[in-house]
Amino acid sequence: VMGIVHLGVAFPIIWTTFSKRGNSNMDERIGLTERFIRIFGAEKIKCLFGDREFIGGDRFAFLLKNGIHFIMRIKDNFLITNAKGIPVAAKTLFRDLKPGEYKILKGLRTVNGQLAYVVGMLLPSGEYLILATDKNPGTALEDYKKRWGIETLFQCLKGRGFNFEDTHMTIPERIDKLIALLAITFAWCHATGEWAASQKTIGTKKHGRRAVSLFRLGLDHIGRIMHNISELYHELDKNFGIVLEPLISKNSYDTS
Repeated sequence: VMGIVHLGVAFPIIWTTFSKRGNSNMDERIGLTERFIRIFGAEKIKCLFGDREFIGGDRFAFLLKNGIHFIMRIKDNFLITNAKGIPVAAKTLFRDLKPGEYKILKGLRTVNGQLAYVVGMLLPSGEYLILATDKNPGTALEDYKKRWGIETLFQCLKGRGFNFEDTHMTIPERIDKLIALLAITFAWCHATGEWAASQKTIGTKKHGRRAVSLFRLGLDHIGRIMHNISELYHELDKNFGIVLEPLISKNSYDTS
């Protein structure tokens, strides 16, 4: 899945389903990015984020060739060059850090055969967070936080919302259509939540985040209408007018 992060959550834009187990391979990941570029153009990508399982030398080369800014997490045993140009395990270059500390390695380093800046941090859990980026290493750690938006999306599609994982479908083409339906409904719920939050102040918890997410706020609002549709059909019309019509009237893209 590739999504665009907005207000802390990734909105699914394009995706590919497979009839196999396990992760996608490098060609499949590059193919998904190429599909995005064909539809929207590489210049529309402000920054591409990815977790440890989604990187490789071929993908770095592809992103660099197309001028796509990226921040990718790498595994702590990845070989990267030290100050003398000798390949070593990435974590050995950050073993002097204390929990919560970070370090930006000086200059470009070779990562999977490509040149990139490398930033590392030792998390309180004792795990290393090591990032490779093509530019702006000073802001990479802060920028990378946006990647969590894709995890938030999956939570909404699954246990905290639509229970997508409960489907018994196994045919990729049917799963594709189901994801498309969920993507549209997710956008509808989130847009409704944004509208609802503008009508009434939402409380915050001690950590500073909303007591209820915009998605959940919208989902509950729509659910209340649907459960009482005979009495609240006028609210559904109002919801369509406020939330959906502005979206439909904007320019659309053919994502086939």
